[in-house]
Order: sequence, then structure tokens, then C-alpha cells
Amino acid sequence: MDIIDAKLSRRDMVKYGLLTAGGMLVAKSGLSIRASNAKDLVSPKTTPWKDPLPVPSPLEPDTSFDLTKLTKGLNGDSNEAPRADHQSWDDYKPQKFYQIEQKDRTWSFHSDLPNQKIWNFQGDSEDHAEYAEPTIHARYGESIVIRNKNSLPKNNKGYGIPDTSTHLHNAHTASESDGNPSDYYTSGFYKDFHYCNKLAGDDPNEALGFLWFHDHRLDYTA
Repeated sequence: MDIIDAKLSRRDMVKYGLLTAGGMLVAKSGLSIRASNAKDLVSPKTTPWKDPLPVPSPLEPDTSFDLTKLTKGLNGDSNEAPRADHQSWDDYKPQKFYQIEQKDRTWSFHSDLPNQKIWNFQGDSEDHAEYAEPTIHARYGESIVIRNKNSLPKNNKGYGIPDTSTHLHNAHTASESDGNPSDYYTSGFYKDFHYCNKLAGDDPNEALGFLWFHDHRLDYTA
């Protein structure tokens, strides 16, 4: 709890000798909540193949949103996180708009286990709450904007801090929408990410596949 309350990053913990080379927490009295009963801790048993593989239905775009309200620069909203102008805006005007809200939610990893509290990305509809993350079906040549709203709990007392930076892995994305580890913003703010969905090569079958997004906040990605 001392480590949690101190909000130590992995880098801090290595510096203070609290992590081993393999990334394991060093058992120290008063520092490790596992130190006193580590030998009694085992992973709970679950029944194999009991639950079907969760396949989320695609998140639908927000068709009620006026796309003309989206701008190359900042929208002028006091709750918008700072960013540079969208670099490819003029050549790839957005055709669809999505909203994703990062919140403190409960979710079950397996029907044999109790609900767990998680921080996750979800769409603007609670109909998708049975899945940990939403899926978006995007198409080459169809530029989109995703508004990521950070509604994580402020002054969190557990592991993690309510800052976020969302990275779409494996895509060719301009720097202002790339979600680099140092480009994070805190709870109460949102950021518009512009994805051109431009094909990298000339062959339309060259880069077809699955892209995945994840939190990218420096030192605290979880």
C-alpha cells in the first residue's frame, strides 16, 4: 500500500530496488502486500471451455454528430486536451465519428470468477458492456475521427493514475493522433484522434488485417 499511495512508476521502483531484474516485486515487510502470505496465494481454478469466446459486435458510428463541427485545429472546448493540428485533415476529411469513454467498470473474466473492477475503453452505448473493449470495423480510404473521453476516477487510491494516451498499434497515423507515451491527458478531458486509414502500399491486399489499440501512458500502461 505504501507503493500504491506513493504512485511509484516502474522506473522509480527499479531505482529504489523494489523490483527484480525479471520485473517481480521484491518481498519487503511493509512494502509488499503479498510478502506475508505469498506461499498461500494461488490462481483460482476455472472450468476450461465453459464460456464461449466473446466476440463483440462492431461499435456503431455516432450518426447524430454533425461532422462539420469537427475541426483541423482545437475545437475550442475547455475540456479538450491540447494537441497539434491534424496534419492530414485537408486530404482526408472524416467520414465517420465514434465516441469511446474510458471509465471504471466491472467485468467478469470468466463465469467461475466474481466481477472484477477494471479501467477500460467502451463505446457510448452500455449495450457493449459485456465485452472488455469495443471493436471498430474500419475501411481503407474511409477516414474517421474517434473522440476518446477520459472519465477515469480522479485521485485514484489503487494501482494506476487516471492519465491516458491511446495508441492504435500497427497503423500509419500522424503524430498528433498517434498516442505516443508522453502525449497523455488526465481525467475530465477528451481528445479527437484522426485516422486516415490510408493504405500503406499500392496492393489493396498488402495490409489487410487486424489493428489493436491500447493505453500508452509512459510508465503506467496497464
